[in-house]
Amino acid sequence: MPKNNIILDLKQRKRQKEQKAKDEKRKIEQLAKSKKYSTEVLVASSPLGEVYHDLFNKKDRMDAKMQSDINRTTNDIDTLLYKLNKKIENKTSLVDYKISQKEEQIKERLKY
Repeated sequence: MPKNNIILDLKQRKRQKEQKAKDEKRKIEQLAKSKKYSTEVLVASSPLGEVYHDLFNKKDRMDAKMQSDINRTTNDIDTLLYKLNKKIENKTSLVDYKISQKEEQIKERLKY
């Protein structure tokens, strides 16, 4: 497989993984903004709906937990993308090195 095809394939895989990560992040953000996590729904499903102070404490805890989950997931996605990018870079440099070695061998053979 020529060098260009390998590099293009690696770049395409990188783009696909980045797009998948963006899609997953968008889904998480949409879920966080959905009515499923609205205050009214959460309060209605909670037994703490009678006590005013407890309502706000509960809402604050839920918001903090939801934000924590979003931050953790975003961090996991960023970490995964970083690792994938490093793998792609390593494989690309290995392919480049092998190609340059083959070129040198061919040049040496042509000299004789």
